[in-house]
Amino acid sequence: MESVGGAVFDRCDPGGPEMVAASAAMIAVLGEVERVAALPSTVLLLGETGVGKGLVARTLHRRSPRRGLPFVHTDCASLAPSVLESELFGHERGAFTGAVARRIGRLERAGEGTLFLDEIGELDGALQGRLLRVLQDREFERVGSSEPRRFAARIVAATQRDLARDVRAGHFRADLFYRIDVIRIEIPPLRERREDVAPLCSAALARIAARHGAAPPRLSDSALAELALHAWPGNVRELENALERLCARLPGALVGAGDVRAVLDPGLCDDCVRDAPPARTDIARALRDANGNVAAAARSLGMPRTTLRRRLAQTVTHV
Repeated sequence: MESVGGAVFDRCDPGGPEMVAASAAMIAVLGEVERVAALPSTVLLLGETGVGKGLVARTLHRRSPRRGLPFVHTDCASLAPSVLESELFGHERGAFTGAVARRIGRLERAGEGTLFLDEIGELDGALQGRLLRVLQDREFERVGSSEPRRFAARIVAATQRDLARDVRAGHFRADLFYRIDVIRIEIPPLRERREDVAPLCSAALARIAARHGAAPPRLSDSALAELALHAWPGNVRELENALERLCARLPGALVGAGDVRAVLDPGLCDDCVRDAPPARTDIARALRDANGNVAAAARSLGMPRTTLRRRLAQTVTHV
């Protein structure tokens, strides 16, 4: 973990993405990860799509005593239930049509490492029941076998769904929910932690440019302000996609606000492209919290002081 300019950077893998925390909310998330990483308890990660739940799961694994053991990622939303059952539990030869050879499932492959169940809320009722037994008894059987096998991995689960609401609606088993909701970590959306935008851009541009073999674009104050004011419905994933487009279009160039607007996706939703009214509210709140100190308010908003002064000049009649 490294601290640069007030932001904390924690990289999982060399050359890979890193957790970035400049906002109080994300610093708290990193602190919770540090606190619980060494525990064997099941962890439930909550957050919108694109906020970085997978990165938090990998960081939990890397910070745990299991760091040298397998980290097995399973996307529960991407496979049909019958296929997912075989992927998770494995199967014996002849267990079903097309099972021409024995298959080792992901529960076995995880060994004593970490099994990451992404989008666990998408499991159907039958798979929820089988997973409940794994958590209760720490054992499972391959499809087509009655031989119990020991399960020794730690489970980290993630979802963008409101599982408590799904339990009340009868879509998710209450007993499974209570088994996975042991340690809960909520990852806030990017629009609620705008201070993280600038350091996220710095880290992502360097990583993307290195992959492209080119100099990274340089973000002007106006470009950073434009990025900070965007609503980011796709969160960090959407931000990184926009930065990749900037790297492809403008390697090594000084980027302005117009260049940023050109790479943002207007098709996501008309009201999400630019979050101007909430941004004005954010500015007013930041100034109140900072007792009118523009420099402190600018830091809390994740934008340069000069940019905030320009925004104030433009919006003072609206704030």
